[in-house]
Amino acid sequence: MEDHTENLEFNAQHHGSGNRPSFLLVICILSWISVGWHVLGAVGQLTKSVDGMEEEAKQAIYDVKQTIQETGEAEWMLEHTKDFLYAGIEHNTVHNYSYLFLFLLQGVAVYLMFQQKKLGFWAYLGIQATVLGVMIMYYPWPNFISAASVGYRAFTSVLFTILFAVNLKHMYK
Repeated sequence: MEDHTENLEFNAQHHGSGNRPSFLLVICILSWISVGWHVLGAVGQLTKSVDGMEEEAKQAIYDVKQTIQETGEAEWMLEHTKDFLYAGIEHNTVHNYSYLFLFLLQGVAVYLMFQQKKLGFWAYLGIQATVLGVMIMYYPWPNFISAASVGYRAFTSVLFTILFAVNLKHMYK
């Protein structure tokens, strides 16, 4: 019986108590929701026809023109919208297959962190950097919409990376 107690103490020292912190559980669930949302979005974009995307782009450009005329906003906004939408059409397949692959990998990385493995954190960090790189590579520059999209993605990436980093002390190997 003494060996069993020693093994439990050794496991508690080197592998924690086996209990997953609630905070880690919550950010893993939020990350899986994000993964699901992005995977569904990428699949949805991949199933659209080029004609359908061009029609949506034309409608969005018309809406921006109307807004500019009504509010007197700057004309540059229309050009940025056109550039952003047409770049999305041009790079749709490569961009969305990249997203699909990266976000599925992110789901695996989050699962590893859920299993309290540090490898998941480092994989997550690399995937976040790669997603930002893909966005920068395929979005038109300089463009306000591209900058806002990359800025938002960078903000959420840094936020969740910090939240996961806080839980590194509960992860092993």
